[in-house]
Amino acid sequence: MIIPTHHHPETLEYAICSVLQQSYRNFRLVIICDGVSQETRQITAKFKFERRVTVLEFPKSSRVGEEYRDFAIRKYPSRYVTYLGDDDLFLPDHLKVMKSELLKYDFSHPVPVYVNKERQINLFAKTDLREKKWVNWHIEGPPYKNSISLTGAAHTREIYFCLKEGWAKTPENRWTDHYMWCKFFSLDGIRLSTANFSTTIKTPQ
Repeated sequence: MIIPTHHHPETLEYAICSVLQQSYRNFRLVIICDGVSQETRQITAKFKFERRVTVLEFPKSSRVGEEYRDFAIRKYPSRYVTYLGDDDLFLPDHLKVMKSELLKYDFSHPVPVYVNKERQINLFAKTDLREKKWVNWHIEGPPYKNSISLTGAAHTREIYFCLKEGWAKTPENRWTDHYMWCKFFSLDGIRLSTANFSTTIKTPQ
């Protein structure tokens, strides 16, 4: 699984800990440092002796290090890939639920919830990728619409290599996660799902 980070040292440690506390224990966490500060390095250094954590440090990319995500997926073999924002959290069964989904599907995501600025938990969007209308809702545009966060999205490594292009620099007028998801959604025969559970918490942007 992948956590991309640039400068959220105040939340990054909590995000990492939410991965290490997963009920499913057999995973590799790759933290992708996209031009990080010394403050962020001090956070990642706390986990240097954790065998399941790998920290990759790169110069600041022109956007959010999309090409570094591609590098990590290609370098570290894993049957499944999932993502976590450096200011968000996994609930304890996220990996367990996503693995169960990816035994049947190629791409999945949990029902998204977020904490708003009033510290209330809200349903982010009602989406079910098993229904074609929701897939079309994401693809159609502009203007584009997206209800699938980077945090929690998951796919098999096998389906990633079916793409003509994986993670790459995103056009300036597009959201990086939505631009990537549309690449998946355009694949013929891809099996898509929205899990029945909320397994992540997004914090206010």
